Amino acid sequence: MKKYFENDDLLSIAWRWKKPLLIVFIASAVISLIISSPAIIAPKYKSFAIVYPSNLSTYSEESYSEQMLQLLESDVIRTNLVEEFSLQNHYNIDADDPHRVDKLYKMYSENVTFNKTKFESVEIKVVDISPDTAFHMLNRLIDIYNAQVKLIQDDQTKEAIKTLEIMVNIKEQEMDTLEKKIDFLREEYGLLDYKSQVKNITKAYYKMLSSPNSGADKMKKVKKELEQLKLKGSEFERLVSLLKNVRVEYTGYKNQYEQQFKELQRKKKYTNVVVNGYRSDKKVYPIRWLIVSLSVISSMLLAFGLISFMDRINSLDKGA
Repeated sequence: MKKYFENDDLLSIAWRWKKPLLIVFIASAVISLIISSPAIIAPKYKSFAIVYPSNLSTYSEESYSEQMLQLLESDVIRTNLVEEFSLQNHYNIDADDPHRVDKLYKMYSENVTFNKTKFESVEIKVVDISPDTAFHMLNRLIDIYNAQVKLIQDDQTKEAIKTLEIMVNIKEQEMDTLEKKIDFLREEYGLLDYKSQVKNITKAYYKMLSSPNSGADKMKKVKKELEQLKLKGSEFERLVSLLKNVRVEYTGYKNQYEQQFKELQRKKKYTNVVVNGYRSDKKVYPIRWLIVSLSVISSMLLAFGLISFMDRINSLDKGA
């Protein structure tokens, strides 16, 4: 091969075959222009946005942007877009095609893409033959994502509310039971404040013992009160302490319940858009100059190779 190129003057060959090569050049350029024209290959337009995730809950070791990617690539968002924009018809997929679902999802994945950036944001790109469709699909996709995140978080919040509501009711019942027991001890045994009552009655008892003028009835009454305190005082104090703890727990569950309920009513966005999508007026596919250039270069190389080979054969025949 090296000897072949050394012995043949390539410029001489090109000059002698300039007309065929010129025809190949023009023909390849014209054909590639026709093939890459909108009549043959429908042009596609791109709309894109760059968004940061916000107000997401922590589920695992995944970053917020990774969580966002998982949700953006979910079946729920894809199904919503397919239905709202009638993508099966839009992509010209036959309803009777047995592989229509695979074709639909393949075209969707080619036209709707998500990429994580190095700054932990997510780039969302939608490509379509209609710049309006690409633009509206992009905005709708972000809306559906926000709605889907809210739905997931609302479901979790509702579960938390149900659990907290159960705990609030349990603590209310416990408080009611303890209060009834305490009220019974107060009515039957005159227990109001165990520690202060013990202190005061004991003081009165010893004072009566030291006083010779204390009446027997008063002494009997004081002894009875001391016996009642001794009999039910510890139980009364235990119930009061338990009621205090239950009230603290009740207040905690009640506050959490109210916070979760407020969270359920709150309206939030789960994306911060740093680059808004726009309706593109410049196609991204096909790149006609690239198609034409590659076609012409390939055709010229092939033609020059064939001509050089034929010229070499002719030279050998003449030499023979």
